[in-house]
Amino acid sequence: MIPQVSKTDAVQQQRARLIPPWLRTSLPPGLTIVLMIIALAAYAQKRVSGVVIDSKTGEPIPFASVGVIGTAKGTSTNAEGAFSILLSEADTLKITCIGYESQRFKPTEAALVIRLPQSVTKLAPVLVSRKKLDATDILKKAFKNVPVNFNARAFNQRFFYRHYCRDDSVYGRLIEAAVEVHKKNGYKVFRQAAGDREYIRVLQLRRSFDRTRLKERHVPISVSSILECDVAGYQMRKGRFRPSYLNGTISGLLKDAAKYKYTLAGITTYDGIEVFEIHYESVGDVARMGGMLFKLYYYARLSGKLFITTDTYAFVKTENTRIGQGDTLRTTAYYRPYGRYYYPYQLIQDGLTKDDNHWFHIEMMATEILEENPVAFPPQELSREALAQIPFDSTFWDTYNILKATQLEDKIIRDLGGEDSLKRQFATYRNVEDVTLNRQGDEQAFVQLLDSCRGKKLVYIDFWASWCGPCLAEFEDAKKLQQQYQDDIVFVMLSLDGHEDRWKNALAKYGLASGFHHFRIGPESSLSDLYDVTSIPRYVLLNKDGSHANLDAKRPSDPRLRKEFDRLLGKAAGK
Repeated sequence: MIPQVSKTDAVQQQRARLIPPWLRTSLPPGLTIVLMIIALAAYAQKRVSGVVIDSKTGEPIPFASVGVIGTAKGTSTNAEGAFSILLSEADTLKITCIGYESQRFKPTEAALVIRLPQSVTKLAPVLVSRKKLDATDILKKAFKNVPVNFNARAFNQRFFYRHYCRDDSVYGRLIEAAVEVHKKNGYKVFRQAAGDREYIRVLQLRRSFDRTRLKERHVPISVSSILECDVAGYQMRKGRFRPSYLNGTISGLLKDAAKYKYTLAGITTYDGIEVFEIHYESVGDVARMGGMLFKLYYYARLSGKLFITTDTYAFVKTENTRIGQGDTLRTTAYYRPYGRYYYPYQLIQDGLTKDDNHWFHIEMMATEILEENPVAFPPQELSREALAQIPFDSTFWDTYNILKATQLEDKIIRDLGGEDSLKRQFATYRNVEDVTLNRQGDEQAFVQLLDSCRGKKLVYIDFWASWCGPCLAEFEDAKKLQQQYQDDIVFVMLSLDGHEDRWKNALAKYGLASGFHHFRIGPESSLSDLYDVTSIPRYVLLNKDGSHANLDAKRPSDPRLRKEFDRLLGKAAGK
């Protein structure tokens, strides 16, 4: 069973934490209750939602910073300019965005519309008094000042992580997580990769099944990849200038500065501070061949924009586009000040692989900065097995600032699970994942899976074992069937293996980790008696209502099975 905390218990635990332990034990019970009530009143929070728009055009402003003044807590607007944040009665919000005047206000309603006036942008041709400004020199000063503008001491930062993918126009994967990063030396030195002199851990996690074409190649979670979009924190130690599409996300602007063309496009503002806008693009190498000059691009072409303050040369926004052999990767990082230093508050990564027509979007939004007494923790392995061991708290997401979902979420819900709620999909995934990773399958979780499919999809069950040659011979045909019918049929594999290692080795060897629902029920399972399994391989087909369509269904390699699928799904033959 998944450990859960009821809302009542969660509230009581939260109340108890409001009073220091030393004071809690020394007070009479009655006075303790009074203090708890007072503390709870001061702590009371409400969720405020809003949309930030351009006061002139009325268009939404995406990825604007939404911070609580005097604290390290905040959120940002989504691609549609909307945001949601937990606030107490005393909190005051500050909205900032490059190219706009900032706004401060105390929310009095649960729904808000904030209008930001545009600031004046000075174009490069009219910067008469700054003709001698050189874009390359500005960039060098920005990198030199990173340890001054960014916290060079140890600190912790918490983020909300969201990741979704689609094949063609159909979404097939969604992950959301609460992530904490401990930077041992802050921004004192540039890191060569995520995890270099820093620790990463996932506090909470919820995700759907992965039904994309690239599920076999997907890592369980891409926190490391999105962290490396932070240009101020991650730079190559040596010039390389051989960027590929997905290899070398880390910026080489510092060590490979000579391989780029920089242009000072103008000056805009951020929170009342003037900001340089610099454009750049890779120029490649030039080689002489046969008396002619050829421009050679190594694997990918890079271009982007940098926004750097004119007073302290601090990064406030960076953009990068990497195009190679038809594939595209775009990254964006936003920074905002807290106290003396700047910190990233939004990291975004979008990618498209042309050959697979597979598109992905990853974003991390900062929710809190912990400067005082930062706590180091052991580095967490971000494997599927390790992530599955994170205790699930059903009340966590009710009190955590997440990036407000866009209208896109409705399409993701439909694509991933019909009209089923994401909350139910996450719970189903968790149940199935627990069974897959435990030493012995839980038959109750298998029943829960069948219940979640009732009224929606057919279920095709495969009783098998790693020692059964005829079972293994059917796997390639089973994978083809799963690809063809994944939107209409749930494929379940019940292993009779008595040894966990043999079962897992078979899943890895035959590439069955994704797309199928796996349960190791063992040789003595009551499910074998329920379905009268006396020999394997054995296949069972269930109707959408859960009734038995065929207790002795055809094998995946039998062409008649497809005809039976199509008949039950009401499809014309061959469609």
